[in-house]
Amino acid sequence: MSAHKAQLLLVSRQGKVRLSKWFKTAPPKNKSKLIKDVTQLVLSRRTKMCNFLEYKDEKVVYRRYASLFFIVGINNDDNELIALELIHRYVEILDRYFGNVCELDLIFNFQKAFSILDELILAGELQESSKKNVLRNVTQADSIQDSEESQQSLIKPRRSSSISSAIRDMPNPGQIAPKKPNQTSNFLMDLITMKWMIKPSTSFKMIIVTLVAWLNWQWLTPDQPNPISPLLLLSNQVPRHSDDPVSVTRYAKSYRDILFVLFYTIVFSFLRQFITLHVLQPLAVKIGTKPKKIPRFLEQAYTFLYFLASGSIGIWVMYQEPTWWYRTEHFWLGYPHWDMKYHIKLYYLLQTSYWLQQMLVLILRLEKPRKDFNELVMHHIVTLWLILWSYLINLSMIGNAIFVTMDVSDIFLALAKCYNYVRPGHWLGNFIFGFFILVWTYMRHWLNMRILYSVWSEFTLIPLENRRWWTPDGVWMVDWMQWQIFLPILLLQFLNLFWYFLIWRILIRALVYNHLADERSDDEDDGEDAEDAKVGKEQ
Repeated sequence: MSAHKAQLLLVSRQGKVRLSKWFKTAPPKNKSKLIKDVTQLVLSRRTKMCNFLEYKDEKVVYRRYASLFFIVGINNDDNELIALELIHRYVEILDRYFGNVCELDLIFNFQKAFSILDELILAGELQESSKKNVLRNVTQADSIQDSEESQQSLIKPRRSSSISSAIRDMPNPGQIAPKKPNQTSNFLMDLITMKWMIKPSTSFKMIIVTLVAWLNWQWLTPDQPNPISPLLLLSNQVPRHSDDPVSVTRYAKSYRDILFVLFYTIVFSFLRQFITLHVLQPLAVKIGTKPKKIPRFLEQAYTFLYFLASGSIGIWVMYQEPTWWYRTEHFWLGYPHWDMKYHIKLYYLLQTSYWLQQMLVLILRLEKPRKDFNELVMHHIVTLWLILWSYLINLSMIGNAIFVTMDVSDIFLALAKCYNYVRPGHWLGNFIFGFFILVWTYMRHWLNMRILYSVWSEFTLIPLENRRWWTPDGVWMVDWMQWQIFLPILLLQFLNLFWYFLIWRILIRALVYNHLADERSDDEDDGEDAEDAKVGKEQ
């Protein structure tokens, strides 16, 4: 493996240089111009374009990983594929060293990124091709550095005693124990870099610390209000209605609901990673999922489990209310619904936590982006907008109805994808997908249109005295609010229609080619599917 490198750059999607390594001398002015030109060239290229391009008297090879572009400059007579493989090898070593490496790891630990690169490449030539050897060398260097620091700490307090005794008490460098990371500093670094979202051990510690603090307060001062309760329990209980059963408790909105949402965002992060890594990943391997399909399988299997739970609970919540199965007039009769039953408020805030966590997953690129990444971001923004506003202006009834239309259809979408990842082209997968289309059509289009029609035509069912903006009474329904409600739901419908088009295209291709494929998947997955299809034809 030989390709002479001129420089290596790590550039963010915003064009910021995170790391630069030069293997040939050049004036600073020339370096700045090269960085500017090459960055503009790479960032302006579309996703499906070739990863090789020419710049003046050299070739440029690049590859994108999450939010970073790894860019290598090589000579014109060098092999581009070797440079591409070298980039991939460097990323794999970084990932093993840091553990799920992210952009913030390289920002805060750029010295380690340089050390790994120096072990891999020397003077522009590949020095060590073995990933294990590179990691071992870097780890040994870390151990030596730690031993030197420990030796200095041993010498400094004993300056008054003899130097020989201090040297005699030093640890033998040949018997130095493996490096034990500082757990406290690692925990704090995970908090700062947001890695608690992908490390269940860290998010679990955050949950346990909160629970222990709450229990200690309850035990030590049981007669005093517990300031940690808003993180764990619903806040702002109000008297129940005269016709409510004794078992019913009601709650109003509170600023402390923000604390509840933030804490359960951490809980959902822990559940997602724990279930994915310790339950679904072993299952995926056991049932024979292809290695390249496993990440997608894990995403969709977790999605299936969540929406199976949230969809079922959402239907049960609706069953307890007069809006049962889209009696849309009750969205507006009796408004404002400011004093919510316990299950309504709990369901709403947990859904908010889940969608906030999902938005962070997208922003931090914890999942591999799909072709419809922009539409997915728009969907999450609209969803959070609808959740926030419907909660603030006491429209929890219509919010519950929209949740059910979205969640129930997603159950069968995730199930169809999971089955197709495990057994592509099987008749049962096609059957599940066909049933999913029926559910999607009914839930996301027919019922969603009914909700839109209700906003359009039944808004005036709100009692006249409540069609005003008066915060003390919890009423916000001035006339223009009708359109503030209507337009986001309409935008959600347009996004659903966009995906509906993709769904039908997948179905048509399945009928013609007898092969189901996720239309939104990235190119690497598609390439594997194409190769499998080719092998199947040859057989």
